[in-house]
Amino acid sequence: MAEKKKSLLGCLKILEKYSDEEHPLSATQIQKYLKDEYDIEIERRTVYANLEALRNYDYDISNYQDNHQGYYLMNRTFEESEIILLANAIHASKSVSPNHTKDLIKRLLMTQGENYYKKKKELYWKDNHKLHDNEFFFRIEMINNAIYQQNCIEFDYMHFDLNKNLIQRRDTKYRLHPYKIVYSDEKSYLVAKSDNHLGEFEFSNYRIDKIRNCRIIKKRVNPLTSQERDMLEQYSQDRPYMFSGTFIRATLRCDYSILDQVIDTFGTSVSLSPDINQKFLARITATENEIMIFSFQYARNIELLDPLSLREDYIKQVKELLGKY
Repeated sequence: MAEKKKSLLGCLKILEKYSDEEHPLSATQIQKYLKDEYDIEIERRTVYANLEALRNYDYDISNYQDNHQGYYLMNRTFEESEIILLANAIHASKSVSPNHTKDLIKRLLMTQGENYYKKKKELYWKDNHKLHDNEFFFRIEMINNAIYQQNCIEFDYMHFDLNKNLIQRRDTKYRLHPYKIVYSDEKSYLVAKSDNHLGEFEFSNYRIDKIRNCRIIKKRVNPLTSQERDMLEQYSQDRPYMFSGTFIRATLRCDYSILDQVIDTFGTSVSLSPDINQKFLARITATENEIMIFSFQYARNIELLDPLSLREDYIKQVKELLGKY
């Protein structure tokens, strides 16, 4: 019985690795691969029986009558479009080191088989803007375990110096109640609370690629209220630049030329309405810093209308900026 299961699993592995629509395998080829890779010798009729057994287990395997060449696995874990999207997402993440990027994309491509990998391995290309951080996934796993176990964590938080080295932001460690890992602007963030803010409706976030010496400590996480849980679900969606702070409502008068950028940055929940002189009004919810950054980024195309206090602060910063020139 064990040998039968071994040959059945071997046939599946061979089909996954070597077969596709352009490369169907004959029973003889399957026999050879089984012998070469797993030292399994079976008769042709056993190959046919194994293929039928796999079909009974809902594996979609072509019949010889379909192409008169051989057998291949018709359905894979991912569609080709999904493979390309996921490979590009891995490349886009600056936190994933070059070595991990190459390895992840290879494993992703190999889910489609060796022939697909050889054909599509150009989906990996060198990116000099990535950080060489080989412990990134280890920290992700530790933080995720802390969230699942509802335990607090402590770590050193880093920032760059002029020599492009990461150094500690402060001498003492950060001790936090971790609640969620979110992905925004090509970076991964931990959303958490400190002991000083447990009674407030305010979270803070920390870039996981800048966390070092992380460990789980024996202190239970403070449970969230239902309102805080709702806020946590919306956390990354309402923060295009992942700035902490209180949300405010603001109105921007914008040129139609940046309509796509407004929606890309603040999402489809932003309120839009036509205005005078071929412009539109965008009513957004974000932190003050995020509204200011967006307003400066598209200064030629935006007028910050309200709140009045933020508009006055914007005017003040513009005057200070002009004073430098």
